[in-house]
Amino acid sequence: MCNWYRLKARPDELIDLRWLPRDTRVPDISSDFFPGMPVPVIRRHSDARQLDEMTWGFPAFNGGRPINNTRSEKAASSPFWKRHLENRCLFPITGAIEWQHRANLQTGKVQKIPHMISFRDAGIGAVAGIYGVGPGGACCSMMTCRANRLWSTIHNAKPDDPRMPCFLLDPESIATWLDPDRSYERALDLLQPLSDNADLLIAGPKDF
Repeated sequence: MCNWYRLKARPDELIDLRWLPRDTRVPDISSDFFPGMPVPVIRRHSDARQLDEMTWGFPAFNGGRPINNTRSEKAASSPFWKRHLENRCLFPITGAIEWQHRANLQTGKVQKIPHMISFRDAGIGAVAGIYGVGPGGACCSMMTCRANRLWSTIHNAKPDDPRMPCFLLDPESIATWLDPDRSYERALDLLQPLSDNADLLIAGPKDF
């Protein structure tokens, strides 16, 4: 979690949400994104927000798969992550795809069924992220937290620890997360699961 997400956005949407300045040039975006791909992220640079493209996933030490998710509650104590925690960004997303594991009662085998999890109002969500810049260019990672009840019913592989992206729900939270003068420890309270009672999310089998 999360290894596959979707963004469908018109140029005016990211601006109307107050995530980007009015004079920002934003292309139409409609794509599914996977680790290792260039993805659109928003970051603060020279006191202004801008839309950049970065590779989703930090290079692994052993040359393995990109490390594209960061556990928010453990990042500050991790030598791997802590040097990047003041470089913060946003992932705009309209849906995340998770694989629900279901036991087939007839065969005893486990089926993996992809589900799309999105906002009930079909809106765009802002996921907290961090980034780094190295010889190979800029790369980024999503911040994750303990999954709420709905997300846990989909991301239910055993013995996996259910996780979900850290969504930022309002302009004030976004501004705080992107503020370079706000330490990670002071911004950590923003990185919480969505409330089980908020009824913000919907989930269903994904149509390919």
